[in-house]
Amino acid sequence: MNYYIHNVPGRLRIKIPLIRRNPARCNDVKELLMHLDGVQRIRATELTGSVVINYDPQTIEPQDVIQVLKDNDYFDESQAITHEAHI
Repeated sequence: MNYYIHNVPGRLRIKIPLIRRNPARCNDVKELLMHLDGVQRIRATELTGSVVINYDPQTIEPQDVIQVLKDNDYFDESQAITHEAHI
């Protein structure tokens, strides 16, 4: 499984291999992101390793969310595939 990013304003979907089938890490990611200003809702699924973040695009940028994940070793942007590249 690769890292994956898909963003439309207000909704960011990221696949994170480290949380797949790992409930503790999945919860850690939710806890990490839920405290960011502008994040409205987080759905993380350990079965698929997918995290969907609903956010206020006037308060926070998707790159800010990604940076927090990178800073905490949950995301490797060099291995990420975007939606456009996937298609």
